[in-house]
Amino acid sequence: MLALALAPGAFAASEVGDAGDLRSTANDMGAGALMEIQGNFPDASDVDLYRLCLSDGDSFSASTLGAAVDTQLFLFNSQGYGIYANDDSSGGHGSLLPARGENR
Repeated sequence: MLALALAPGAFAASEVGDAGDLRSTANDMGAGALMEIQGNFPDASDVDLYRLCLSDGDSFSASTLGAAVDTQLFLFNSQGYGIYANDDSSGGHGSLLPARGENR
């Protein structure tokens, strides 16, 4: 499960099928405010890509803290360039992209 920053009117969304690992096969989560994305990892090599619409990039945050498998989080812009990433927050399996984080 991917937890996102809580926003007024935010909702949980579920992964549709198995989200792809390319921009063309990403799960489109729409333009609404998200609180979490519920998905699964069939195996440790699974990659899931989600398309989100951010109205305020400075308040965006995401985490996979408490994950049973080793995760990595990446935020890409609409052109596919990486702008924010984390692997193994606090030495655990989960990853964290805090709002206004130092990795930007």
